[in-house]
Amino acid sequence: CRTCKAPISPRYPMIELLLGLAGAAVVARAGWSMEALELFVLVFLLTASAFIDPATSPVPHPLWIALVTSGFLFGGARAMADAAPDHLIDRAIGAGGGGLVLGAVVVAATGVFRRTGRIGADETAMGWGDPLIVVGIGAYLGWRLLPMVILLASVQGTIAALALRAGRAPKGAHQH
Repeated sequence: CRTCKAPISPRYPMIELLLGLAGAAVVARAGWSMEALELFVLVFLLTASAFIDPATSPVPHPLWIALVTSGFLFGGARAMADAAPDHLIDRAIGAGGGGLVLGAVVVAATGVFRRTGRIGADETAMGWGDPLIVVGIGAYLGWRLLPMVILLASVQGTIAALALRAGRAPKGAHQH
């Protein structure tokens, strides 16, 4: 950094390049439009979540609040522009329903994992950031696309967990 002389992690230019490419892809798809702005804000906030969540856990409140708020603001703008209040209603159902469903998964899985001894009494099966991010995604996509999003996220999470598990040494094995 020019002012404090601290080194800048290579992660930051990589994220900026990723977001620049995402912005170009959004404009290529939607042109210079309100839809492009909406898509880019969604991509920006989800990219920030993807990089910040593993580093800080949990997802910082301002991030998921920005996701939910901007989703509803864009939904309201679309509802007014199209004179179709159902845009906003779909998003409200998506946000509320998605958060409730994923919140129920956290509670149920935590109960099962605690009873079976897979996690301790002070642990949860997954973080509460996941339901909060799904509330934000629901505020953008509405309820119709949310089941597919949750399914694809579950598949991706399973693949990542299996890959991480495959990279670990078996319990009791000594690494040299």
